[in-house]
Amino acid sequence: LDVEDLSKFGRMAHLKHFTLAHWGPGDLHSFLTPLLDAAETDGTSVYSHQLESLDCSDAHLGRDDVESLLRLLKLPGCRLKSLGVGRSEAMGWEFTCQEIKVPDQLSLHPLKALVETVRYHNVSLVEFPVGINVSRCASIGFWVRMNRACPNRIKLGRKPGLVFALASEISNVLEKDPYSASIVFELVRSTHQHWASGLAGNPK
Repeated sequence: LDVEDLSKFGRMAHLKHFTLAHWGPGDLHSFLTPLLDAAETDGTSVYSHQLESLDCSDAHLGRDDVESLLRLLKLPGCRLKSLGVGRSEAMGWEFTCQEIKVPDQLSLHPLKALVETVRYHNVSLVEFPVGINVSRCASIGFWVRMNRACPNRIKLGRKPGLVFALASEISNVLEKDPYSASIVFELVRSTHQHWASGLAGNPK
């Protein structure tokens, strides 16, 4: 598929699942650009696409590809649930760049940038990206579990004082998974961190 073909698919607002056998540098960017432009042209930056599953199992990703993916995951109302990035224990992605600039942070490796984006901005991704070598990117699985267990975690962190809402969320998490102590700890820690930074007049 060439750039125009990928752009046509990206403009299909009702497309829910998209798989490409091989993604070359620039392909993911070409596919996502119409989707991102549509979300940003009205000034609301709200995710209006139906895309829920994106399989780029065999991918060589450039800087533009990674940055477009991170922009997608940050969109309010993002519906992307599954991000397939490989079909074996081997690394599913190869990068033509080794650093991505992340706002308020130093430049990060693309996988670390993905982790930080899901951690602070995304609650839609709920399926672990198979093929990511966990020794290089162990925490992505944790944040995907967090999204499954407590989809309100980011919203909760932005509303200081909602102690009862936090307690309710903890109860819901334990009901889903009685052994999710690490998730409960991170929910409380991150929520408290957001509240504290907000009270200090420096919200994240």
